[in-house]
Amino acid sequence: MPEMPAPGGRPPQKDFESQYRRVFEAAACKTRAELAAILDIRQSAISDAERRRAVPSDWLITLFEKKRINPEWVRMGQGGRTVRTRDEPGVSPASAAVTSRPAAECTTEDLLAEIMRRALKSAG
Repeated sequence: MPEMPAPGGRPPQKDFESQYRRVFEAAACKTRAELAAILDIRQSAISDAERRRAVPSDWLITLFEKKRINPEWVRMGQGGRTVRTRDEPGVSPASAAVTSRPAAECTTEDLLAEIMRRALKSAG
């Protein structure tokens, strides 16, 4: 089944180079040393990810926890760059509320948003 284009008409950008570039952009880093410091990892972990050509999920979690970076934006280049919570100014409870609908109608972005909402709620 072919990938569905993003609402803006662009297909998902899920190749490693695009994801890796978005990680650096989200972390506001230019060097591996800076990225390692932001992610609280060793530089060798960055080299390992480059060799495997895969962005570790732990990086996505850390970027979300520290900067509210949307993991789906890092993975696919789709959705908003950051995740807003209902506690933030300008976010109405209605826009942050979860709606119930059949699983067939839920997108990956919807599921990630719900997971992040629950994580934020449990974090206090």
